[in-house]
Amino acid sequence: VTIRQLAEQIARQSGHQVIVSTASEAEAAGFNRMPVSVLDSRKLEGIGWAGRFDLAAGVARTLSALRGANAA
Repeated sequence: VTIRQLAEQIARQSGHQVIVSTASEAEAAGFNRMPVSVLDSRKLEGIGWAGRFDLAAGVARTLSALRGANAA
């Protein structure tokens, strides 16, 4: 899952829109210097961990929890 895919899924489920823009030179200077940053779950999976939700379900559960927290 890319950051863009995650952002688009959150936007779709929360009724918002993702706007992609190019960073200015000053903004880009503060960005991560690594051209590719990837989380890898293979080690966790190797010791028995497994994800319980796909992206859409995970985002839905997270938004629901956040909305519930804001209502309290």
